[in-house]
Amino acid sequence: MEYQTVHVRPESWSNDRLHFYKYMSASTAKIVLESRTLRWSAPSLFNDPFDVQFDMKITANQETVKSLALERLWDVYEGRRDPDPQNPLGALFKLLRTSVTMSKDELFNKFGPAFEEGFSRMLRVLPEVNKDAAKILEDLKILCMTVRLDNSLMWTHYADSHRGVVLRFRSIPAFDSPYGAAQPINYVDEVPPLVSEEQIADIFAGVGTLDKAGIMDRAVYTKSKTWAYEEEWRLNSGGGRRPGEMYEDVPFGRNELDGLIFGLRTSSYASEVGRLVGIAGSGTDCPY
Repeated sequence: MEYQTVHVRPESWSNDRLHFYKYMSASTAKIVLESRTLRWSAPSLFNDPFDVQFDMKITANQETVKSLALERLWDVYEGRRDPDPQNPLGALFKLLRTSVTMSKDELFNKFGPAFEEGFSRMLRVLPEVNKDAAKILEDLKILCMTVRLDNSLMWTHYADSHRGVVLRFRSIPAFDSPYGAAQPINYVDEVPPLVSEEQIADIFAGVGTLDKAGIMDRAVYTKSKTWAYEEEWRLNSGGGRRPGEMYEDVPFGRNELDGLIFGLRTSSYASEVGRLVGIAGSGTDCPY
């Protein structure tokens, strides 16, 4: 589906879309327009109980990772790879390269058992890591939107079976609209491991670090293909302005609301919602 783009995309924005859409019932739209706010919610309030669930599993084969890690460690020792300065092992292996002479077999025999011990320790601490990460995810404030205004299932599920409305929000670079930071959901058949064998091998070889931001992004922006019809995009504000609370209602700019689409069955609230659009949004039109 073709979409309009902003004329000038700020470097800090992750997308160039001009419009995003929010389906809702007419009664909810009335509240949104009267308060001129949108609700950013914690994942526990989402309709999918499996959404934004963090359970990092190590499905990697230990022997495969061991082989990869030791080969990379040998590359570091031989000077073909540079250690990652953010990985404490990197400095150790760099020192090893300049102070100790050993063959490849000697290096493998020396560090093989250490790798096995480290891998076992990683599996032991994993439940605590998951527990800490889940606490962080529970506190996120997320705004869910879509890029389609004509999706019949969305009208049924989120707009009171076509009796509700869709609000259209515009990204305005001059106002640094938050929608420029929205990212699309990645719909998958099966949620992949959050850490791959390659990444684990890099960490144990001192040439990589755990990509915490990437792991969190995969948790927030990955969903089952069951939900692909929604064509969802999300904004994640971290803990938001009120950490610990389940949601917060954040004001949107008067010029950012620039469209109102009525459902086929919208009736009793139509005139009232239309009147409120004039209050909440400047220059708002009615595409349908």
